Amino acid sequence: FAPRDTHEAQVQFALERGVPAIIGIMGSRRLPYPARAFDLAHCSRCLIPWFKNDGLYLMEVDRVLRPGGYWILSGPPINWKQYWRGWERTEEDLKQEQDSIEDVAKSLCWKKVTEKGDLSVWQKPLNHIEC
Repeated sequence: FAPRDTHEAQVQFALERGVPAIIGIMGSRRLPYPARAFDLAHCSRCLIPWFKNDGLYLMEVDRVLRPGGYWILSGPPINWKQYWRGWERTEEDLKQEQDSIEDVAKSLCWKKVTEKGDLSVWQKPLNHIEC
């Protein structure tokens, strides 16, 4: 997902290798996909304010992910402790952004599977019985 249509090359790269991929532009409207349409959503350096509007953007990702699906975020603010100086943002700002994303993910009952390097992976629960 991207805030604007700038990731065509990444999608083309995936398609050329047989990986189904599409671009979803996040804005003020719902994504044009049915609920539970995707096994995985990935956002790379997309600069979307995931935690704004009470987590509205992450709730939309939750809507289109199938139960047990994965959300992958790569780039800022992930691994902010190593890169914050180069990103021209304060350490506190980046920490607060990642903490806010973690809080929204937790409110959706997503489980953080891993964080390694510039990549974090969360998994949507199979059901919300224990949520």
